[in-house]
Amino acid sequence: MINFSIDDMSYVATLNGVTRERFECSSTRFVFMFDNLVLKIDSVGPSSYGRQCEAEAIFYSHLKPCDKMHFAKIVQSGYYKDRAYTIQERIFGVQAFGHHEEMDILEKRFGLYDLDYRNVIKTSDGKLVIVDYGLSTIWEKEVLQSY
Repeated sequence: MINFSIDDMSYVATLNGVTRERFECSSTRFVFMFDNLVLKIDSVGPSSYGRQCEAEAIFYSHLKPCDKMHFAKIVQSGYYKDRAYTIQERIFGVQAFGHHEEMDILEKRFGLYDLDYRNVIKTSDGKLVIVDYGLSTIWEKEVLQSY
């Protein structure tokens, strides 16, 4: 089990003894980048996206093994102080600018929405990996029944 703590007042997280500040991005969750892991936790208060971390963890757990290669691996998920969280392997590469057709195929194949260059990383071997699945409790209610 990976241990972590979060100071909501200062937006600082400590994971396995290493402390990081919140990664600044336009997100409804708090995202903390560590050397090889990414901690995501749903923000406090209501969100138009709902509980993204919980939906992503459920989605990932239902993927076929051959399909998991398209997604950042979730190594741990659960609840921290009544807020859903996920810990993913950190994917290194560049944002997938100019890969609209390939991202459209992934969106349709997996029933996703909201994929864009910020959510997908192109690795050094040219593979596109989805790091933010674009899911929410709205997705969970509408789509999860098919899994």
